[in-house]
Amino acid sequence: MALSNLTKVQTVGIGSNIEVVGVVTTGQFKSGTSNLHSTGVELTNLNVSGIATIGGNLSVGGVLTYEDVTNIDSIGIITARSGIRIGATGANTLINGNATGIGIGTNSPKLSLHLHQENSNATFAHFTNTTTGVNANQGVSFGLDSNEDATIYHYGSNNIRFATGGTEKVRITSGGRLLVGTSTSNISGSYSAVVSTGAAGNNGGFQAHYNAGAGGGGSVTTVNAAGGGLDFWTYTGNLGSEANYNQRLRITSDGKVGINRTDPKHALEVGGNVYITANTSTANEGAGLLFQAKTGGFNTTSNAAIKGLRVNDTSAYLVFETGGTTERLRITSDGNINVNSDGVSSPYSSFRHLSINNNLFLNANNNAGGFAGMQNNAYLNSSGSWVRVNNDHTTSIGTDDGVFYFRNAGAGTGAISWNMPVKIMASNRINIGEGNSGSALGAVHINTSTVMGTNTALWIGDNTNKRYLAINQVNNNEQFSEMKLQYNDNGTNSVLKLSNPISLAGYGTAILWQGYNDGQQGMILCQSEGANNAAATMYLNSSSGTFLQGNSSRHVTTPQQPAFLAYHYGHDINYGVGSTLPYPFTVFNTGNHYNTSNSTFTAPTAGRYLFSVNANGNYTSGAGGIPRAYWKINGSNVGNSIHLRGSDATHDGLEQRSQTVIFNLSANDTVKVVVGQNQWDLFGANSFTGYLIG
Repeated sequence: MALSNLTKVQTVGIGSNIEVVGVVTTGQFKSGTSNLHSTGVELTNLNVSGIATIGGNLSVGGVLTYEDVTNIDSIGIITARSGIRIGATGANTLINGNATGIGIGTNSPKLSLHLHQENSNATFAHFTNTTTGVNANQGVSFGLDSNEDATIYHYGSNNIRFATGGTEKVRITSGGRLLVGTSTSNISGSYSAVVSTGAAGNNGGFQAHYNAGAGGGGSVTTVNAAGGGLDFWTYTGNLGSEANYNQRLRITSDGKVGINRTDPKHALEVGGNVYITANTSTANEGAGLLFQAKTGGFNTTSNAAIKGLRVNDTSAYLVFETGGTTERLRITSDGNINVNSDGVSSPYSSFRHLSINNNLFLNANNNAGGFAGMQNNAYLNSSGSWVRVNNDHTTSIGTDDGVFYFRNAGAGTGAISWNMPVKIMASNRINIGEGNSGSALGAVHINTSTVMGTNTALWIGDNTNKRYLAINQVNNNEQFSEMKLQYNDNGTNSVLKLSNPISLAGYGTAILWQGYNDGQQGMILCQSEGANNAAATMYLNSSSGTFLQGNSSRHVTTPQQPAFLAYHYGHDINYGVGSTLPYPFTVFNTGNHYNTSNSTFTAPTAGRYLFSVNANGNYTSGAGGIPRAYWKINGSNVGNSIHLRGSDATHDGLEQRSQTVIFNLSANDTVKVVVGQNQWDLFGANSFTGYLIG
C-alpha cells in the first residue's frame, strides 16, 4: 500500500507493505478500536522515504535499519531492546544497555560504561581532537592491551595528570618522570624519575607499609627545613593509627649523614653502636673500616684501616693499619696493646701491657693493686719480677699504693734492682733522693745520696757566668750545710725578693730564723706604715723582740736599747765618803737595767756604754780632802780613778760638776758613782744617765 501525504485515516487494515511518501502522523492510526499510538502497530516492514514523525513510542521487534541517513532526530525516547549495531554487516559493533549501564561489545554491561572484546585482542577507549589528529597513534587511549595489562597510551609529547579536589596531585611527564605534589621539577644533572614535594607538616616523600599482623612500616620525607635533605622514619601500627613515628636517619643537603642524629655536623654521625661483621671461620680474617684519601676517586686499596680480625667464634683482636696495609697497632684479645709489633711473647701473659716497638711498655696488673706504669726496656714477667728486655739501661714511671715512682737502673740483663731518685708520696709530699727511708719530711724533700754523686741538693742558675742558687748538704748525712746565692751582675737586680701586695697598714714580709724547738732566734721584718702606701719600716728582731728599726724617713732607732735617765729628790741632801750618789727616780728605764733602790746600772749585754752624771761638790773644812766622787765598775775604780772633782775652798760654796764617760762592759757588770772624799750635795736638778751605744 502506497500512501502519499496521508494525514488522517479512520480505519486502515494493513495486510501488506505500507509505503509512505511525505509526512505520516500516526495520531489517528487505529488497531481495532484503539489508536495506533496507544496500542501500537505491528509492521512487518515499514519503509519511509520521507519523514516519519511518531508522537508516541515506536517499538521495533526486528532490526531497524537506517540507510543513507545523515541524521537521526528523535524527540522522544528510542528503545532498542536487542541493542544497536553500528557498522557494516560483519564488522559491526553491538551497543546494548540495561539498568546497570551501556555495553559496547556486550549485551550485559557491568558498570555505567562497559567495553568488551569477544577475543584476546586489546580493548581501548581512544580520545583525540583536532590538535592531536585522529589516527590510532594520536591522542590518548585507555584500556587493556593484548597481555591484559591496564594501559594508558598518550601518543603525544605531553603529560598525564591526576587531580583531586580540583587540584592536580600527580603528574607523569612526557619524559617519564612521576611528580607527586608538584607540576614542575627542573633539576640539572642526575635526578630521580619520581619526585614528591610538600611543605611543613606535609613533607614530600614516600611511605611503605606492612599490611599484616600488627602492621608497621616506614617512610622517606624531605627535611622540614630550608635547604632540604632527606629523613628516613619508622613507625608501628596500621595506616591511619601509626605510633612511635621516629626519625632514624637524615641526609642533609650538604651530604652529611646522621643515624639516630637529627643535626649531623660531620660526614657520618651515629647515635648508637655500629656493628660490623664478616661471615668467616678463617683465623686472622674479619671486617673493618677502611679509609682512603686520594685524587681520582676510590679504588680497592686503602690509606688506613681499622680491622677486627678473628681468633675464634668468641674472640677477636683489633688491628690499626696505615701506609696501605702496614700494621701499626694491635689490641690483642687478652687486652695487650702492641705498637709496631704484631705480638707479645709469653712472659707478658699474666699482666696487661702496651708494647711500643718492643721496648717501651705500659703495664698494669690483672687484679686491683700492684705497680702500674710505663717502662723503657723493662717488663713485669709472669712471676711478678721486673726484667730487662735488652742489655741496656732501664727507666720507669708508675704508681703503686698511692705513691708515684720515678725509677731507673743501670745497664745489664735479667732482673732489675731499681733506684728511686724521685717519689711523690701518698701524702702529696715530693721526695727527691733516697734518704729517710723514703719518707718525705716536707712538701718537697731533697736528700743527696752516694748514688747521686753530689752534695748539692738543689742548683738553680748558670755556673759559667757565676749566677746561681745552690743548696748543699753533707754527703749522705741528711744534714743541711749551706745555701749559696751567687750574683754576678751590675747590682740593679734583686738576689732575693719578698713581696706582699696587701694594701692594709701593718702588712709586710719577713725573714725568720729559728732555733731549738723551732723557737724564734731572729727575724728581719718589713711592715707598711699606712694603708695603700709602699712606705715601710724595717725591724731587726732577736728572739725577744725588736732591737733596731728604721723608718721610711731613714730614722734609725733602737727601741729596746738599754738606757735610763735618773734624778734626785727635790730637796738638798749631803752625802759623805762611801755613799753611793742616789738618783732614786727615773724618767725612763728601758729594759729596767737601772736599779732605783741602789742607783746602780747592770749591763744586760757586753758592749760599749755611755754614762753621764752631774752632782754638786760641797767642800766642808771639817771633812778631809777635796770633794771627789768616783766611777765604780763592779765596786772598783775605773782606770786611773776617773772621778768628779769639786772645789777646794769653802768660799766657792756649792759647785755643780758633770762628767761623761764611755765604758766597755761585760754582761752583768755594774756601774755607779760613790763619794770618795769630803762631801757632795744632790737636789732635784741632778741626774744620772746611761745607754748602750754599741
